[in-house]
Amino acid sequence: MPTTESGTDGPGRPGTSRCGSSPCPAAAGKANATHPTAPPRGLGAELLHSALHGMRPPDRALALLLQRVHADRRVDVPRLALLRLLLNRSPDPQDHLMPQLDKDSTDPAYVCGRIFAVLESVQEAALPDINTTLRDKYFSTAVSAPSLTLRRLFADSTAHFKRLNRDKPGAGRALESRLLELYSKVSDDLPGHLSDVQQGRFIIGYAHQRHEDLAQKRAAADRKKAAVPAQAAPTPDPVSA
Repeated sequence: MPTTESGTDGPGRPGTSRCGSSPCPAAAGKANATHPTAPPRGLGAELLHSALHGMRPPDRALALLLQRVHADRRVDVPRLALLRLLLNRSPDPQDHLMPQLDKDSTDPAYVCGRIFAVLESVQEAALPDINTTLRDKYFSTAVSAPSLTLRRLFADSTAHFKRLNRDKPGAGRALESRLLELYSKVSDDLPGHLSDVQQGRFIIGYAHQRHEDLAQKRAAADRKKAAVPAQAAPTPDPVSA
């Protein structure tokens, strides 16, 4: 059937162009631009320009990144790298963060992120088979309004510690000590709401503490495994030998 000039293959098949059964590149590009996971238009070029010229990244990059984190609660390596870039290029030295856990930091937003990570570790230790984690339910609200959320989760952790003190007393004591130490740094100064930059510091603090907690968990498992004596090899039967 000849292709009509309107760009369709006849009545009832709108949208199929003279490119054949596959969409034209222009149409594909338009579809990708509206895909929910596609980067905002022009942002990639702006970030590349700022990287090549040592300039501060565009102001909108931080807000857009935070929107993605709030939407899917995913904190992965590429997002953390971009977040650190955005904060460390800030003209305010207070926004600059270390690449690893900063145990001496008293910045409320950073410490609140660490507290949330420890609370998540407490839940995981007490309820290892739980399907919906603290991050699934509370991460977005904790990032934007930590005071109300963290106070609630801190109170809820009492039940988790009761279970840990019964089943895993060593892990319970270590996590409780870590949580109380962090909470003492900001108990009188839990921020009600965080700006975009402060939310970035919260997320970095969360990621740093999460990495530290998982590393300690693996180390404890390795020590426990090493402490188990190796099973002795069976003695050969002299009759059958």
